Amino acid sequence: MKSLFLLVLINLFFVILPNTSNAQIEKPNLDFEVEFNDLEEQLEVFWATRLENSVVKLLDNNLNPIKTQILCKDMQGVIDVSDLPSDLYYVQVEHYTGVGIQPIVKVATKAHSSVSDKPLKEDFEFSIFPNPTQDQVTIKSKDFTAKSTVTILDLKGRQVQSSTLNSAKSIVDISNLAQGVYFVRIEDAYRVGVQQLVKK
Repeated sequence: MKSLFLLVLINLFFVILPNTSNAQIEKPNLDFEVEFNDLEEQLEVFWATRLENSVVKLLDNNLNPIKTQILCKDMQGVIDVSDLPSDLYYVQVEHYTGVGIQPIVKVATKAHSSVSDKPLKEDFEFSIFPNPTQDQVTIKSKDFTAKSTVTILDLKGRQVQSSTLNSAKSIVDISNLAQGVYFVRIEDAYRVGVQQLVKK
């Protein structure tokens, strides 16, 4: 009788236990500052709180990683970008306490400029709210054009959803996405921008 009672308790425990194997962990947004040095050859990353074992990634404007650096105890990181052309890039900082991303534009100096440098895309300015959100997110932008596309990517840069903006203030349904941190990327022929979104 005791064995049967114990078996029932064990089965009940596994029924009640939530399944979190496919869920992402929500991470708050990390605040940091990023800038190029005077010669545009080094990228400097600063933050107010020491983040041991944080990972700093430099991404291209398609959110593909270009360079990665692990910072153990410093509150400042330096990434060599002397070999990179003029373009819009993104700096992503990952830590177990949070994740953050910021855009930055590298402009070639006279010593490094060439006729082969492609035209720079400007930063697409937009706001997203509410953030965090659960089922829907509103995207508002004065830079809206009929050809502006919205792409949602996960933390590994994989596209999970894509659509086209239909007005300067659009509502995007994200109810099918799992909980976690995502990037909202908006692009047209001349501009591109990325912001972080938390799905709860």
